[in-house]
Amino acid sequence: MKTTKSILGLSLALTLAACGSVTPEAQQNTEKAWQSVYSNPSLAGMVQQQLPPREALLKDQDTQDSTNQVVVSYTAQTENAFEVMVRSLGATLTTRMVPARSSNRFAVLTLPGDLSASKVSRALSNTGLLRYAQSAQKHLMPRVPLAGTSGPLTSKPTLEKQSTASDPLVIKQWWLNNVKANQVRNIATGKGIIVGVVDTDFNRLHEDLKADGKIVTGIDAFTTTDFTKPNLLQPSDPLTDSTHGSGSAGTIAERMNNGVGGAGVAPDAILMPVRIGSEIWGFGYDFAIAFGMMWAVDHGAKVLNNSWGGGGYSPLLKDAVDYALANNVVVVASAGNDYSDLHNGIEAFPGVISVGASTNTDTKTNFSNIGPRVDLFAPGTDGLTTYGSTNNGYGLFGGTSMAGPVVAGGAALVLERAAALGVTLTPYQVKKILVNSTDPMKDQPQGRLNLQKALAFSKDTLPQDGGYLAVRVTSLIDRFGLPGVDVTLVPQDGQNKGLPYLTKTGAGLLDNQGIAVFAGVEPGRYQVNVGGPDLFGIGGQRTTLTGNITVASGVEKAVMLNYTMSADLYEYVQGGYARNNTFTYATNTSGAPQEWLEKGVVVGGTFDNENYRPVVPTKGADVDIYSAVINAGDTFQFAALASNLGSQAFAQIEIYNSQQEQVATGVQMGMADSAVVYTAPSSGLYYLKVSNQKNTEGAKSYYALQLRKIPVVSSK
Repeated sequence: MKTTKSILGLSLALTLAACGSVTPEAQQNTEKAWQSVYSNPSLAGMVQQQLPPREALLKDQDTQDSTNQVVVSYTAQTENAFEVMVRSLGATLTTRMVPARSSNRFAVLTLPGDLSASKVSRALSNTGLLRYAQSAQKHLMPRVPLAGTSGPLTSKPTLEKQSTASDPLVIKQWWLNNVKANQVRNIATGKGIIVGVVDTDFNRLHEDLKADGKIVTGIDAFTTTDFTKPNLLQPSDPLTDSTHGSGSAGTIAERMNNGVGGAGVAPDAILMPVRIGSEIWGFGYDFAIAFGMMWAVDHGAKVLNNSWGGGGYSPLLKDAVDYALANNVVVVASAGNDYSDLHNGIEAFPGVISVGASTNTDTKTNFSNIGPRVDLFAPGTDGLTTYGSTNNGYGLFGGTSMAGPVVAGGAALVLERAAALGVTLTPYQVKKILVNSTDPMKDQPQGRLNLQKALAFSKDTLPQDGGYLAVRVTSLIDRFGLPGVDVTLVPQDGQNKGLPYLTKTGAGLLDNQGIAVFAGVEPGRYQVNVGGPDLFGIGGQRTTLTGNITVASGVEKAVMLNYTMSADLYEYVQGGYARNNTFTYATNTSGAPQEWLEKGVVVGGTFDNENYRPVVPTKGADVDIYSAVINAGDTFQFAALASNLGSQAFAQIEIYNSQQEQVATGVQMGMADSAVVYTAPSSGLYYLKVSNQKNTEGAKSYYALQLRKIPVVSSK
């Protein structure tokens, strides 16, 4: 069977466009041109033109910066551009990571003390040369309920006939019989399946976890500072700190038939520690968490359990989840303990198995999150397991932190069963097998895990694969991919009808700019909403485009949608006030290579009203000013196009010298609204001012500005 790895070779199957269109051939030619730019080692000038002046990036009283670090993602093709940006900012490259099976790169920059991380992130994102940039985030916590679960059982469980296991505590592990784990020991025990415990550290020396081959080398992403030389966790290393990870590990794969303790859902599964935090010191940054997840994928994990969450959308964590799914790794996440239909962690990402917590009477626990985003429930209270810091200690684990590992263990059983049948399952198929075989809950529409039903599948009864969709958003002017655009996928049928999946362009699985990826979604009808770019990050009003798509089953039927929209990649803000509408903050175009100038460099954007930004008090129509260094005797043709591009604007161009004195005005010429051929009388800095001669503003008032150097023709 095919796996989701094939999405890396996604082909163009369908094109939808708004505010213009482009042929696939033209788009490919544009992409080839940009790739040649990316690989050009002399990028200093080009990069410099994309970054605003240093004074626009300084901290001020209105900037809320809790860190001086910025996380950046780029591709192998833009390595040179990235390095130039680091030098231009005076930043320090603190660390970087390079996943083994992707051309995407990730790095952490430490900024000089006077620069604002939020402003620099916005400026770097707006260059169009990176996939995304964001301030370093640190906000993720273990998913344990506010009220602890230690103490006696809340109600006496009904214990079925026990297995012949010699483990003395099995009789107290009510949840094993509840999900029918004891009833499938002769079918699967998780043998050979590596489960990454993405959590605090777990006690690898515990008597009911330690055994030859039971634990493989893991990663301590929490304490690693140089991710090119990560801190490893060896099977024989003592516990660093914390107990939470030990509860997760034991719930998944506590050993069986060894005369001590109890048993896990998948007692023969192999455990991999992936330390991303500490109950004592707090959880790590998104960069460390994403690194830990991708490292685990690269080193053989087949299931990732995530008993942590919260904090909102993170493109870096979306990358980590997509990387796992693309490499056929099942991702399980706890739904959260917020007593509500609130899902603001990775459990809300497409393709992830979101797990709520149930009681021994098949009702929702009083703390578990609910709602259609939850895929299924599993026991999440009074779970006796290796929850403790001593080598022979046991305790009652709980929360959706427990429910997730129960399902992660179940995923390991399903994968072992599939291997025995000679079939390879995608993460979506594992999810459907577990979800489709649940027992009814008494108070929730979703079911509770039943492993006896789940492992009854055969080669002939496998569920169909999920659907795969990529949405690319490009600039109407230069066809360059736009990062930071919100893309939502809204199901029109099924359990999640009307409940959108959200991602952003530039943070997906694929290497190209401006792409949002939805991997492993339910096949069916969807509405696609494209909203952006963020008006506070890129100039121009927020554009909203909508389309409809039917997503079929299987990666071989993956679809890419292409949208184009008007945006101004050359605008920037300084605390929400400064833009390139003044000579001081003119966009520098001097770095374009000579060969570009002879063919014609195209930049552009939109004319929009500053009043659209509520934080900007000034009034008046938008103008854009660009600067260029021109040598004496050089002749340029400057052309502004709008009306012939289908725009509602009519663009006027004016030229000013270094003293900001107007020296030329364009006139209508050919397809150009305004054009001028100008020979510089002296060397120096010149300014190009582009304004709109019509009383229109906003997304439909876009323009292109072409700068072409006319070569000197020899008289010989």
